[in-house]
Amino acid sequence: LPRLLGDNVDGELTDVGFAIMYHQGVTAFHANLFHALKEEGVKIIHLVRKNKLMQYVTMDSHYNSNGTVSGDVDKVLDFLLVTNGETIYVDDLIFAEYGEDGFHTVYYEDLANNEEKEMNRIFDYLNVAHEVVESEFVETHGGKKAREYFAEDDREKVEEAIKESEYEFMLEPDLPGYPGW
Repeated sequence: LPRLLGDNVDGELTDVGFAIMYHQGVTAFHANLFHALKEEGVKIIHLVRKNKLMQYVTMDSHYNSNGTVSGDVDKVLDFLLVTNGETIYVDDLIFAEYGEDGFHTVYYEDLANNEEKEMNRIFDYLNVAHEVVESEFVETHGGKKAREYFAEDDREKVEEAIKESEYEFMLEPDLPGYPGW
């Protein structure tokens, strides 16, 4: 961190925030990353999606100009397995280095649902004054249900595959910040 800041600080900078995506560092550097961050006194805010199905929709829709996502059941279930596993893995890494109270988890859906409340929780964790945040938070899905992103021919087979898996809860319509399947 001192190398990163260099001589540009002039004693005025007290806090720095940055994002590290799982595939951009966490899964490459593993526990070494969190050990180095803790050594520098960095506080961790872990932003996570509760519903990995909408994460799949978000990521896969970037690759399709027609606004649909792949309905390949194996691809969907593999994505859910991998991303759920990554989240558990990263939680375990952070917990091992920082302990139970050493990091703060924020759920994307909660932030989208009640930005002020979640930002106040973050401010409390960081031990800084509460500020009014005027974010440019963009509702990517605009209330669209997950099934609407799949081609009509794929919807039933994807739904059935998810119903028969450990991810069935992702079809529930009452998850906060989630418009439902």
